[in-house]
Amino acid sequence: MKKNVNPQEPEELVEPFLTRFVGKVQGKNDRLAIVPDHPLLKDAIPCRAARGLNHEFKEGDWAVAEMRRHPLKGDRSFYAELTQYITSW
Repeated sequence: MKKNVNPQEPEELVEPFLTRFVGKVQGKNDRLAIVPDHPLLKDAIPCRAARGLNHEFKEGDWAVAEMRRHPLKGDRSFYAELTQYITSW
């Protein structure tokens, strides 16, 4: 291994890698959150159901979600919208 190698870092991340994903819905204090089914992501992301989606989401449901707010896009926090109900667990 070379010892005189300088590590390189990207100048900026152009686009977040997570835009549409499947996850498990959690409910806490009458608020919904979704935990992405991804090995690197374990934190719950606050979310809400999309308009026109006729399903009352509850803890344990699986759903498709789309990121609506992301810090890499200039937002202060993450926020997702539930776009499709998959199943209950």
